[in-house]
Amino acid sequence: MNFRNLVNSIFRFVIGGIICAFISNCAFGTAKIKLTHETLSEPKVKRQGTIVLEKFSDERQADKGGEFIGNKRNGYGMVLGHVAIDSGKVDSVLTSFVGDVLKNTGYTVIYNTQITNAVADITSVPIMTGKIKECWMDMYMVANAQVAIDLSLLTPDKKETLWQSNISGGKVNLLWWGIKSEFANVYKRAITFALDSAQQKFSSEEFVKKVRK
Repeated sequence: MNFRNLVNSIFRFVIGGIICAFISNCAFGTAKIKLTHETLSEPKVKRQGTIVLEKFSDERQADKGGEFIGNKRNGYGMVLGHVAIDSGKVDSVLTSFVGDVLKNTGYTVIYNTQITNAVADITSVPIMTGKIKECWMDMYMVANAQVAIDLSLLTPDKKETLWQSNISGGKVNLLWWGIKSEFANVYKRAITFALDSAQQKFSSEEFVKKVRK
């Protein structure tokens, strides 16, 4: 082997190693992404009323820790790595997103963590609770993100259910590079779809009547 062939072999080896390292970094380990939603559209009608918003319960079967939101798979379907949120827990993040929608629709939102003696009397304010049924992405050639939350509006004493509904959203997209920005973008679209659905429901006459009941 002459010098030129040796140099070419070393060059190919180095480039191959870089490519393998890049692919391994995308497929193996945990990729942490920030969950976000697109700018909420303005509702056709602004509503009024006050709602206490409790932190949602995370009832997903796939994740018991509250941080993982997806699997990364190889060409054979084997799980090689995971996707997780970069900070906080899924329950807190999705609760805050629904709070964003309520406020965008015109409601005054009081988070139950903010309730103190200084807060005005809320004995007549309905309470919104939620059960997170799905917030998961599976990646096998495509990224498939699904979000689903069961929402309930309860009387202030929680003894009666005033309103119930499910909001959900999904997005499927081809994976070109398998990088974090692709994961985050697919999730953003799925979450935004679910939040748009929620805003339509919060704007309805049926819902506002239950809030003022």
